[in-house]
Amino acid sequence: MHVNDRIRSVYIVIAIICSVLTLVGCGGGGGGGGDNPVAPIPALPDTPLISLKVQDLATPGTSSDHAFNQGALALRIPTSTKRERYAVLLSNGGMGSTVKINGGGSSTLNSARSSIAAVTPMTRPVCGTHFLREARKNLLPSAIRANRVATLKPMRSAEILGDVVAFSIFSGNVTNLYNATYTKRNGVLRRIGTYCKIFVDPEPAPNGLSAATGTYAINDPELNTMVKNFDEVIYPLMTGQYGPSCDMDGDGKVAVFLSPLVTQNGFAGFFDSENLSESPDSNQRDMFCMWTPYRDYDRKEWLPATCETIAHEFQHLINFSMRMEMQKSSLMSIYGGYSAYNRDHGNYWFDKITEEEAWLDEALSVGAEIRYRRLVGDPATEGRFKSYMDDISASSLTSFHKSLADYGCVGLFAQYLLDQGGADRIKKLVTSGLQGKANIFAAFSNHERPELQTFEGIYKNWTKAIFAEMNRRHLDMSAIPAYQKYTLDFDLDRSSSELPYGSGAQEYLSGGALTMFILEPPAGYTADSATLYLQAVVGSTQQTSASIDCTVMRLNDAP
Repeated sequence: MHVNDRIRSVYIVIAIICSVLTLVGCGGGGGGGGDNPVAPIPALPDTPLISLKVQDLATPGTSSDHAFNQGALALRIPTSTKRERYAVLLSNGGMGSTVKINGGGSSTLNSARSSIAAVTPMTRPVCGTHFLREARKNLLPSAIRANRVATLKPMRSAEILGDVVAFSIFSGNVTNLYNATYTKRNGVLRRIGTYCKIFVDPEPAPNGLSAATGTYAINDPELNTMVKNFDEVIYPLMTGQYGPSCDMDGDGKVAVFLSPLVTQNGFAGFFDSENLSESPDSNQRDMFCMWTPYRDYDRKEWLPATCETIAHEFQHLINFSMRMEMQKSSLMSIYGGYSAYNRDHGNYWFDKITEEEAWLDEALSVGAEIRYRRLVGDPATEGRFKSYMDDISASSLTSFHKSLADYGCVGLFAQYLLDQGGADRIKKLVTSGLQGKANIFAAFSNHERPELQTFEGIYKNWTKAIFAEMNRRHLDMSAIPAYQKYTLDFDLDRSSSELPYGSGAQEYLSGGALTMFILEPPAGYTADSATLYLQAVVGSTQQTSASIDCTVMRLNDAP
């Protein structure tokens, strides 16, 4: 063969190899590949390369949506100015898997995340309501009843300041969900408001913490502010926007019991539905149990956090009591009233009440906190939202495991529901008697936007609102549709993981969870496009059944 023919053949072979690599999405689009990992060719089938259009991503805030096909996705992203920055959102609607970016590598998205939020608020302990509910499910009714402590039920309307009242209080903690024990604690009636009574536990907890004496004693100004906030803000908000308050004891007031035992057990507060039962060892009050000051939480922050938690627990009370009243007649006709025998044998109507699913019940409660904060002039954000940002790839909206990140996740979802659906729909969620996704569908099925008439549509657009909120400082929010962003600034600006075009990384993405990262040009970048190759794997096998959606959003250009 002639020398020139040999040279021509070599060029042809090289061109073919380059074409194949481009078609399967490998490399860095010519501008950022360098010595970064190269994505392996997917198993079956080969992944087509999708070229994103310049006009679809022309300004900050514009986006383009795609879905994994057979466990992979390859995108050619325009970089004509050489300064484009993009955020990439991945939403996993299927089983958990590891997502490899441009072949993966030793770097993980989680290790590269950073926060540049201006405010990092304190994070208080969790709500104990669903810990208590789960503890009950883990034990026989007879075992729970055996631990209850019968208390006298004086005339509530005759109670006066200084009275000492005995309460039977759940004493389990955050680490033992098979120990639904109760103990007797006294409460001194320290304040009587228009709509509330404030009781303070005079005795120390087993660990020595006291709310009545010493450094962490609750003082008069704190109690005065608590009553004022309850009467003027919390009660009108909750009864007006969520539903009527249950007046179990007929005194027209909700009881708030502040005990260091709650603090010792790791809770900020809890609503115990047992207090609404006819059982003789129930407190038979509409009430909440709340924490008290302690050394690990800034004293100046304790009172605002406690008032927020009262709003949180109030939603639980309203939600449960509405269901109780709606279901009582039919359940009574089947199971009858209270007796020790009926309860011990699972035939007490009260124990058969169908409650709201945990994730939506807690969402509505955290949403109530946000609304309270806004009414008193506090920032919308708080520490649990930051916890969600830190653990976003492991947090699923509808799989509630009671972690701080879970509370942050469902709370942000609740605010999105309020933004898009309005106060009337939130109230309908509390008072409908339906559960979970079906509850949301019933409330939103007549929404003016078709995109928000189903749970699936709401969820998809909520993920984009989270996406936009995390990148608020990097884009023009006016370019984002109103149904894909928040009305409030949660100060959650997260740079996520910043990856140069063509670089590799990976992260485990739980089922129902999200993750996101930023693509940006490396120094000296000169190419007109960059290729992004994404692959879902379990172990070393491509997960062809992966159900992962991908959104690419244009950010502000790199300087």
